[in-house]
Amino acid sequence: AGEGRGDAEARSGKRSRSPMATPSSASASTSAPGGPPWNFRVRPVTLRPLLEEALVSWEMDALALCELTDSRPLSTFASYLFERVGLVERFSMDKVRMDRFFEEIERGYNDNPYHNRTHAASVLHIMHVLLSMGGVAASCAAAGADVEDKERRVALVQMAGLLAAAIHDFEHEGLSNDFLVKTVSPKALRYKDCSVNENHHVEAAFEVLERPECNFLEAMNESEFRLLRGLVVDMVLSTDMADGTAYLNRFKEALEVAAASAAPSSPSTASAALAPGAAEEAASAVGAGGFQPSSAEEAILGLQIALKCADIGHLSLSWSGHMQWVQRLEMEFFLQGDMERDRSMDLGFLMDRRRPGVSQTQVGFFDFVVMPLFGTFESAFPLVVPIVDAVRANRDRWVEIEAWSKAEAEKADCA
Repeated sequence: AGEGRGDAEARSGKRSRSPMATPSSASASTSAPGGPPWNFRVRPVTLRPLLEEALVSWEMDALALCELTDSRPLSTFASYLFERVGLVERFSMDKVRMDRFFEEIERGYNDNPYHNRTHAASVLHIMHVLLSMGGVAASCAAAGADVEDKERRVALVQMAGLLAAAIHDFEHEGLSNDFLVKTVSPKALRYKDCSVNENHHVEAAFEVLERPECNFLEAMNESEFRLLRGLVVDMVLSTDMADGTAYLNRFKEALEVAAASAAPSSPSTASAALAPGAAEEAASAVGAGGFQPSSAEEAILGLQIALKCADIGHLSLSWSGHMQWVQRLEMEFFLQGDMERDRSMDLGFLMDRRRPGVSQTQVGFFDFVVMPLFGTFESAFPLVVPIVDAVRANRDRWVEIEAWSKAEAEKADCA
């Protein structure tokens, strides 16, 4: 690859373009430290290699998947994933009904800029890698304690996590819970103003599953299905951002209790940790090499935190992919703000297009919401470090952009 324009400018001490340059100005590599972060790299790709790579890679280009599947990224990836990880065979699923279920779920995702079927596919992929490569499913297998067979228990927990990710924003209207409550929407009335969107997503998705032609889980016994449903409900409801601090604090408390109980470790254990390969062996033995829930409740909490991380998983994508999702979220927020202005309502936070939006407030979001969440998650599941490192890298890029913006503003004031 040739030298990016941003690299040359950085070395010469000059920068002719803002770090917030628009996509149309793309000429430098997105990986160049001083290059314009809005430059979007386009890679030619075909469907099969993309799916195969997504199965074992920390990152998937969901937007490319959407293009390659004629706007069917979710149903394509979900069906592929359920079959490839062995869930179809293990739980005797009806493949035709499964495909139909995911097609119906995908059809229910509205064409919002952000909360759409491509977002769902992206969240599904990130949840997949957290559960498998990150060891979350193995570590949180206690969430399925009622299932006697260990392998089946882990598989059920894995399926619950994937299903929750696939349906987590089903029939989202691109409107916040606050807006639905303030406008006294039918959904708000139905769910008594509590996690309105999240309650609807999970209820409406299970209504689809109840259709005979879509019920691909019909072969499951009643107790396992109840367990699966309960896990999915718990995970989807936890994606309400308003409850984020409460969930995180509970998770931290669980980790502190676990650390305290594990404190008096034996000298032999400490010595073993120094042996070559011991860390890798221990990580393999417990799944994530960290958090080992002492109860089903703690295990469910671990799964909820995993889905919360996956839900904002675009923060871990390469810079170009991350920026496209930031733009999409900002667009969706501004559209709601326009509706609020038309109704003479107070505009919600970050919803006013006349004021700084999502793209101009990322450092604060990373520092007060994102890093505490991902940092705690990493301490519980050390194998997810590649995802968390990518989040940190994007946070550092935003800090660079903020510093550049402040410097430019100071130059303008002095002019």
